Amino acid sequence: ILHLGLRQNDQKRSYPDLISESTCTLAPSVADAWQNGGLGTAMMDYTKTCARFLGKTAMILWGGVRAENSRAVHFYSKAGFRKVNEFPRKVRDAAGNPEVINNYDMMTEL
Repeated sequence: ILHLGLRQNDQKRSYPDLISESTCTLAPSVADAWQNGGLGTAMMDYTKTCARFLGKTAMILWGGVRAENSRAVHFYSKAGFRKVNEFPRKVRDAAGNPEVINNYDMMTEL
């Protein structure tokens, strides 16, 4: 999902100085069976090209990424994203119990 602008929660949390008109928010997803074959990189490159064409100068991750997901953090870093903030998020584990996980907000300039 590519949102042309900033989501209110993301902006309040980490990006108060970014201008929504020049920024986009990305929520990428590649099924596990399709990972490690270059599809994510190709999709990221294409999405960044489209965002630039639409006049965007920065891209942020929608809701951040789990800090414990080292594969995702590595992928985004390779794609030019940098960590700009850490924040806790309340979630439920597999048994439905509440827990708090650490997340990173990441962004890249286009």
